[in-house]
Amino acid sequence: MKNRILIITIFLVMLLGCKKEETLQPSVTKIEYTLPQGSNAFDADIVTLFKNYNSYFLYKFNPAIDFAWVPAALGTDNLFSTKFSCEQADEAYVAKVLPFAKNNWLSFYPDTLLKRALPFKVLLAKNLKRLVNPNSADATLSNTGLTSNTLPNTILGYYHITISNNSANFDAMTAAQKVLFKGDLHIEFWNYMLNTGKVVMPPTFTTGSNYTLTVSASTMYVNGFLDTKAKAQTNPALYDLKTYIKAITNNSRATLDNTILKATNDTKGLVKQKYNIVINYYKTVHNIDLQAIGDATLVP
Repeated sequence: MKNRILIITIFLVMLLGCKKEETLQPSVTKIEYTLPQGSNAFDADIVTLFKNYNSYFLYKFNPAIDFAWVPAALGTDNLFSTKFSCEQADEAYVAKVLPFAKNNWLSFYPDTLLKRALPFKVLLAKNLKRLVNPNSADATLSNTGLTSNTLPNTILGYYHITISNNSANFDAMTAAQKVLFKGDLHIEFWNYMLNTGKVVMPPTFTTGSNYTLTVSASTMYVNGFLDTKAKAQTNPALYDLKTYIKAITNNSRATLDNTILKATNDTKGLVKQKYNIVINYYKTVHNIDLQAIGDATLVP
């Protein structure tokens, strides 16, 4: 009996030893940073942001590491350093851009969401530059930096959102340009939240949407689309949702009523239907009033 037990035990050990190893997943190393980074008055705000949301707002950073690095497991096609470049902020202008971001971006979201949905890092930079044209299958919805050698206001990287214009460029911006700057802050935040599953698509959003359909400028509204690109995207439905979020957060309700929601444009009511789904879902589930963002007067 003892011999039988011994044999069975040895067999089980050998069986376990021969078990195929689980596929290794790439690990994510998050560098811890020391705050405050300086002795500026705004450093206290940055420390508070970290304490409240566990997100590092950095104006001193290494562009090659903090901005451009991506894991090797993602492949060379994803090398951020071949697509974008930036420089550290001018500290004197962080004192202007940081309050702008707090007032025109963060203030519209409940703390409960920010605590779990802000990226690990928010880089306060200058001279953010797009080096190549965006992939046509993953079209950018930014207001600025749409082609190579142009300057985006913001960009989503690996575990970070980078905010540019922490320089004399901020003072040089017109009121209209600052409205676009505000819009880009929200666009990239929603890109991050949707891409990482921090928030999800409203369950009924795609009802009635045909993502195999080719639409033109004259037929997009009647089919419930806000542009002609959804079909060509890697994830057509997600892109479609982002176009609605951009339209809402970038425009007042009065503007939308006179454009995408206008009865002579939205002849079947599909745009209005999807607009209401987006507004009601995020207000109910996440306490985010998207239209309040579009309606708000810019705080300079």
